[in-house]
Amino acid sequence: MAQEDDFVLRQAKKKAEIRVKEGRPKPIDWLAVTLRFVDATKALLDDEVEDHELEVVDPEGVLE
Repeated sequence: MAQEDDFVLRQAKKKAEIRVKEGRPKPIDWLAVTLRFVDATKALLDDEVEDHELEVVDPEGVLE
């Protein structure tokens, strides 16, 4: 993946995490936050939002 694409992806993930933390998530944000826990490429030092600060919902519930 190109460096610019990687940067854009990381920024989108951070925005999703922040929206969930602040209580104003979009439906796609729930999926991004849920996938965060299984993402092997996640840089631990890059997290602005800690895992325990995020609410995780059932992905099937978001899709209904």
